[in-house]
Amino acid sequence: MDRISIIISTYKRKDQLKRLLDSFSKLSCSCPLEFVIVDNCSDDGTATIVENWKKTIDFADVKFHILAARSPLVHSRNIGISLSTGNIIAFTDDDCVVDPGWVEHLYQRLISCTAYAGVGGRVLPMGDDIFSAYNTVYHCLESPHHINAVITANCMFWKQRVVDVGQFDDYFIVPGAEDTAISMKLWLKGYRFGFEEQGIVYHDYRKSLREFAKTFYYCGNGEKLMIENRLKEYLQYMQYPEQIYNYIALRNLFQFQVIFILRMAFGIFRQFSLLGETHICPKKRVLLVGLYALHQFCHHLGRGTFSGKLSKTVNKYLADNPDRLLTIDPDADTISPVLEITHDSIPSMLKRGKMVKSSITIKNSSYDRFISADFLVILENEEDQTIFSQTPKPQNMVFFPMTEMVCHFSFKAPITEQKTRIKLFMATLRGAPLSGKREKLITVSSGLPNPNAKIR
Repeated sequence: MDRISIIISTYKRKDQLKRLLDSFSKLSCSCPLEFVIVDNCSDDGTATIVENWKKTIDFADVKFHILAARSPLVHSRNIGISLSTGNIIAFTDDDCVVDPGWVEHLYQRLISCTAYAGVGGRVLPMGDDIFSAYNTVYHCLESPHHINAVITANCMFWKQRVVDVGQFDDYFIVPGAEDTAISMKLWLKGYRFGFEEQGIVYHDYRKSLREFAKTFYYCGNGEKLMIENRLKEYLQYMQYPEQIYNYIALRNLFQFQVIFILRMAFGIFRQFSLLGETHICPKKRVLLVGLYALHQFCHHLGRGTFSGKLSKTVNKYLADNPDRLLTIDPDADTISPVLEITHDSIPSMLKRGKMVKSSITIKNSSYDRFISADFLVILENEEDQTIFSQTPKPQNMVFFPMTEMVCHFSFKAPITEQKTRIKLFMATLRGAPLSGKREKLITVSSGLPNPNAKIR
């Protein structure tokens, strides 16, 4: 039978911890439970709180461990894992309260799919202040719509899978993104994550602008530590902003900074319309957008986006490992395709003679090779291999290992009406294919149909 060890790390929060422990007393689960509480050298009476609560528990084993010296949170959690005896481990924080069905709902979701390494659940606020509202509206401690990570405020793992990837990384001196890093290691091993709506914890968010800013700064700083310590894995896993503008970021940091800041400003102002779709009063909407702007600024300040941390790290890596960079000769007449086009946004209906803005997603399947290339995007007639259309100017990009990059471009549609099956690919300036060919059916007409037209 499965056994679940619930691991809590705590430091000088005896009142909040007591509230959490009281909620643990109401838990119900179909398999045996164990509580592992690790105290990071608190001097506020935490030990008394735990020992008194321990006497009231008769349905589960309780382990209480006090660290010999103050240590980073990841060390405390790893100690909790080593002390646990369950084959399943669950985490929440000492400023949370759990729903009585929390652990059972997460457990049922975890065992529902063999590919899962872990599952997360909903994190709802205890208070009704603006900081609680922000974290809830933006799902800061949960990710139900794009599950490639879980957050330790509310999650459950198969213990052996966590142990196999080395548990929590010890380079996290302060809390922030350590749960993202362990999710990254598990994801790249081929495991996946689930989300359970009924697995609910309630979070007591800090009600201070300073603490709010620190939280997201540390999350960004944690991402910077991932760049410094696990560059290859980071590039394969994260949706970093340089992914879109990498060919600018690696060669012209100032230009990247300007584009990124403008893009971030657009994203901030866009929140007004996005929040307008919810039932939030105008004053509260302004406050939420202000917090969103602070969140983004603090995160990217901590991450080093403005200073070009990722670009500098990649450039240094390539300088130290020149054999890892494959530079394609733009004048090559023949070359074995080294890239793959996995997606494109080229419309299937084109207006003749008009410029078309589009993009392609390109994957570098090499595990350890960066590929630098000047290339054209070519649309070739499938029947006679003539050029249907192509980009007017060459692009330059650096493709990171095992990573999909996005390339934006424009091309001119033919001036003749036609319906043609084309092959889309990347090529050197001499026309040698750099990628495999992607098929697409294109129709060129003198005018695009009006989607609002009515038939009479």
